[in-house]
Amino acid sequence: MNQEDLQKIEPLNRALLDAWGPNGRQDAHNKALRAYLLTRTALSQSYRMFEIANHRLFCTDSGLVVPYDAHGLLIVFHLEPDASRVVFERKFPHGTVLTDELIEKLTGIRGEAIDLQREIYDLKAGDMGAVRVHRLRDLAQVLERINESGSRHEVVYLLRFVVARLCSNAYRSLAGAKNLQPEIYRVRKALLAFLEGPFAARLGLPARVLVRHISGLVTQPRLIERVWQDTIDLCEVHVRNSSITNEIRRSTHHSLGWRTLELARAYIHWLKTGEGAFPDPEHMVPSESDEAARSRPDILALAERIANDLDQLLGGAQIAQRLDEWRSSYADDMVRCDSGRGLPEEIDLLLSKGGEAGNRWTWQQHLRIIGRFVGVNDWQAEAKEAMKACLDGLADPLPGEKGFSASEASAAARAGAERFLAEIRAHHQDALFGELDRVEKLLLGGSHLEVFELCSRVRHELRELTAGYAFEAQRLLLYQLDCLLEETGYYSLRHVAHDYTESGMDLPQCLEIVRRCAVNLVLDGLFSRELWDLSLLLVDPSCTNRARLDVLEHLQRNYHRLVRRVSEAYETMAGHLGYGEDEMRAVLGNFFRSMHDLNNLAHFSDAARAHIAAHPETFGDRLGPADERDPWRFQHLSHSEEIVARVESYEECSLRDVYGGKGSGLIYLSYLGIPTRDAFIIPTELARQGFHRTQGERLEREIAEHLAVLESDIERDNGQIVQLGDPSAPLLLAVRGGSVFSMPGQLETIVFVGMTWEVAEALAEEDEWFAWDALRRFLASYAASVWLIDLEELGLVDLAKEKYGVDLKIDLPGAAMREVVEKSRDAICRAGFCREIDALLNDANLQLNTAVQAVCDSWDGERAARYREIKHLSDRWSTAVIVQQMAAGNHSNPEGSAMDETTMSLTGVIPRTRMQETGFRSFTGDIKFGASGDDLVGGLTAADSFEPVQHLHELAPMLERWINHINSRIRRFMGTDAEIEFTVERGVLSVLQTRSAETEHIYAPRTFRDPGDACGRGIGVMGGAFRGVAAFSELDAVRLRETLDPDSGDVDGVLLVLENPIPDQIPLILSVDGLLAARGGSTAHAAVAVNGIDDKPFSAVLGVSGLKVQGNSALIVGPDGEAFYTVNTGDIVSIHGQTGEVFAGSRAVYE
Repeated sequence: MNQEDLQKIEPLNRALLDAWGPNGRQDAHNKALRAYLLTRTALSQSYRMFEIANHRLFCTDSGLVVPYDAHGLLIVFHLEPDASRVVFERKFPHGTVLTDELIEKLTGIRGEAIDLQREIYDLKAGDMGAVRVHRLRDLAQVLERINESGSRHEVVYLLRFVVARLCSNAYRSLAGAKNLQPEIYRVRKALLAFLEGPFAARLGLPARVLVRHISGLVTQPRLIERVWQDTIDLCEVHVRNSSITNEIRRSTHHSLGWRTLELARAYIHWLKTGEGAFPDPEHMVPSESDEAARSRPDILALAERIANDLDQLLGGAQIAQRLDEWRSSYADDMVRCDSGRGLPEEIDLLLSKGGEAGNRWTWQQHLRIIGRFVGVNDWQAEAKEAMKACLDGLADPLPGEKGFSASEASAAARAGAERFLAEIRAHHQDALFGELDRVEKLLLGGSHLEVFELCSRVRHELRELTAGYAFEAQRLLLYQLDCLLEETGYYSLRHVAHDYTESGMDLPQCLEIVRRCAVNLVLDGLFSRELWDLSLLLVDPSCTNRARLDVLEHLQRNYHRLVRRVSEAYETMAGHLGYGEDEMRAVLGNFFRSMHDLNNLAHFSDAARAHIAAHPETFGDRLGPADERDPWRFQHLSHSEEIVARVESYEECSLRDVYGGKGSGLIYLSYLGIPTRDAFIIPTELARQGFHRTQGERLEREIAEHLAVLESDIERDNGQIVQLGDPSAPLLLAVRGGSVFSMPGQLETIVFVGMTWEVAEALAEEDEWFAWDALRRFLASYAASVWLIDLEELGLVDLAKEKYGVDLKIDLPGAAMREVVEKSRDAICRAGFCREIDALLNDANLQLNTAVQAVCDSWDGERAARYREIKHLSDRWSTAVIVQQMAAGNHSNPEGSAMDETTMSLTGVIPRTRMQETGFRSFTGDIKFGASGDDLVGGLTAADSFEPVQHLHELAPMLERWINHINSRIRRFMGTDAEIEFTVERGVLSVLQTRSAETEHIYAPRTFRDPGDACGRGIGVMGGAFRGVAAFSELDAVRLRETLDPDSGDVDGVLLVLENPIPDQIPLILSVDGLLAARGGSTAHAAVAVNGIDDKPFSAVLGVSGLKVQGNSALIVGPDGEAFYTVNTGDIVSIHGQTGEVFAGSRAVYE
């Protein structure tokens, strides 16, 4: 670690020692925690991931042991009151699981563990109680409590109370005190402190809510808020059950524009005359409540106020006025001294009350005030030094002393102050004010699209335009301006939307608006890399309009996921927050109405999708000539500077399109500092252009060159010398496909590439079981991908288990696994590939080159093509190829009851997280010790060999907390709940895949009515109660579909019954209505695929251990092997996709 970074750690070390050292103080805990969070954020910019290892310290008799993990660099300090020293420093492979015992062994120092994880992230919400926020005084107290806290979860918990209160319809009652000024000052001071603290940047969305609403409380309310509340009163209080007032409310809240104003004016005319030309006369028919309203002057006055406010908003005058008010506040606050007066006023008082009056004490008092203003704020160095020199000259001589001249002092003071003010305004104000002048000019000139574009650009450049944060209130003021510019852009785009309605859609312009809105989300505390990448795809000129429909569908799906991610915690905590269901719905309505960029993104993407769908004759159209993509630009995950530049560039095309969803996900893992295995990724463009067929020799040269780079990078980063095909230090690889949009299990994956006979023999000397299991997996994946031979269908592992009398594969001896390998080779020879398999098992480079070819070819394979047809995906997207160092979770784990996290091997999948009653998330999923990822996702493994991921809490607690933080980090960056696949190889964690979790379903699951005892039970992965006719093949499914009675009350559709829900079966699975399988679990590819079904109800139960499928029938047996029920083609079977229950025959359901 360099000296500069060590200096950044020193203040944190002192704070930690003050809090938890031998003489530690309880009242120093929160200060130390906040210092830790700030330091962690600062150093994460250099190391991508920096933290105290496992967030644990160790208190010794003489001091404190603090182990820092800087992206695999472990540096351990021993802090003592009089000195601190580094007692250990070493680079470990990033992802190494560090335990208390390991740190003690490495340092030779034993101490009592202090768990900061509990302090920062653990919260018993049930013990917290409700938070009172009824007056400004309450608001100030909660903010002050937040500013003292070092617990992120406590801060989030408190903020939810504040946000819910500020977004309630009665929030302005907060300002109900008689003497507001002291309370306003206190709230503003607390808000400033919050924005300067460690949580504001991380919690960007609630920070904006605070700024937006508190600014409205302590100044003038925003006009839009009055309009929103007035339309609610008009529709829900005064004129209920009216289609006209309901449309006025709806359009004001969701699609504000000139049509809203026209409708309001038509309603006013009708109230006055009884006649009105409503825009939609068929549906907008005055009701009895409208007739009664005509006799009430208060309703007419309310409608006229709504129309007048709408006219001001849409005309832009109100926005221009607010911009002017903001500029005045900024100019005043920039020159305000701690006396509350501006610098010019302090100069006047200095000269009049001090110099002219000859009062040296007053003179010195004002010099001190001005001196603090100059010294405390972060002004430009030259301007600051010049003004300090001026003040030094004014301090000697003083009034009344020899040589003092009031006129000369006055001239010097005024000249110095004028120069100083001119310089700080030039540095911190003039450029910004110039841009705001342009905004106002465009706004008043009716250049609405240009207003939106300029507002967006200015928002991204605020820090540069104002040279950072120089004075106390500047951060708050720039937050306020950012909110105002977002609002200005929103109103401008309402005019653009109106023009589309009147004059027709400008599709390229509309798509660019969506892209800009997605980019702006980073400013709104709503950043979503998913939406960013999808929006870039929209404006890619190489995309056809047909392909854009895919993009728009996924964009809208991710929009709903983002909304769900934000709202779910408030909905779950509604009762605890003190709101009923309807009240919380109103709170969230107010919450989301101010998310203007997100709302514009949804509106314009929906408009674009409707426009393209309505014009199928344009499906082949492109926006322009396609940009040339470099198909040979392979991306290495360890080239961090290049990755940072590409991820953070506004000019870079969609990384998702260039490297596929799986490849871009790995790039983002690398960017975030999340441990994964090194890899290089071949762009989608190579397979799209068919260069794997037409330029095969060049492809092999490129693979060889990048393989050498990969081997060198692994040596540099991990100190591990490896080489493909070298028995003494073998590099093993996974070669995987990954399209732009997820196609679970449809593109080829070949694992353990590099496993030659010679390599296997060498590895067997250390771990015989692993060596032969790895070669077995290579043969199975390669044979299926290249020669279309299904070795798993032979059941060789099951036969070996029967022969050796064991229940689990992991219990087979190494010699048995070698027998499986030899029988696999024999089967390949019998299929006619004897010469090829012998060549393959002696040539690791041949394995790699042909594996890459197979992955590229799989895009055009029958299985993938049929999947795209079923999912209505364009053929345009192609596949990337990921060549990644293998993470082998199938090593043998040491025997014994105690689990050693530093040596264990396992694999796991987290398909989603679940919101707890506390408003915080917990993850769910499966793990399997001594296994590889395909055991969980491939659908070939019995589910009863899996363990819930929650077992890590007891078995591997340090790993569990690390995965929890990784999952949160991915979720915040991607903007959606994430599915992750991970492997631990001998104590080193690698996250191997991340993608959006499939979570939302528009079809509510049904339940059975008194179903009785189940005859089988598995894992419910989707849906609810379902009654299906059993099909065992595609032919069965087609025939049964034709014979189904749509009016039948006891059958819901076709139920596919399988032994192994393997990826090859996924297109068939998607074509039926329900799935019942003997193997697989909630993390299998099949489970992921069915959870992505959103156009029909679907129920699935996997991992039914008592289900034995044999051809066109199945047995359901009990634990002792006794047959409970036989299922034949066409028999009715009932399943429950939540409980996992299986019933023979049909069962009644609650509709």
